[in-house]
Amino acid sequence: MVHHLGICQNTIDQPCGFAGENMGPKPSEVVLAALAACQEVTWRLYGEAYGISISDVKVDLVGTQDLRGFMGIDNTIPAGFQKITGTVTISSPASEDDIIRLQKIVDQHCPVLDDLRRPLDVSLNIEVEPEAAAGK
Repeated sequence: MVHHLGICQNTIDQPCGFAGENMGPKPSEVVLAALAACQEVTWRLYGEAYGISISDVKVDLVGTQDLRGFMGIDNTIPAGFQKITGTVTISSPASEDDIIRLQKIVDQHCPVLDDLRRPLDVSLNIEVEPEAAAGK
């Protein structure tokens, strides 16, 4: 599946065993990538704004998911992640206190982290487009 996001085009797919062709990351991996990218950008922006020098930011995330929820095998299990854990590695000459203070600011202002941590109203409309008749 090719998705158009703003000016970019991304291939997002599923593994072959899940009706995909394994041509790109699966949607849940894109969620992790969005969080990692947003954390990196937010660390850099707020580091600069608060005068805390950051030479590098690396974000490694792991999403724990039980596929029985996604597959409809056990409806008591969420279809998505049960948890996301990770490590943010900062290269900086700043003090540990400054980094801890900055972490609180980043975690408060990272939009994707905010989206994942709080309940969010999501409404999806369905539009059905008739297919052209075969052979026409």
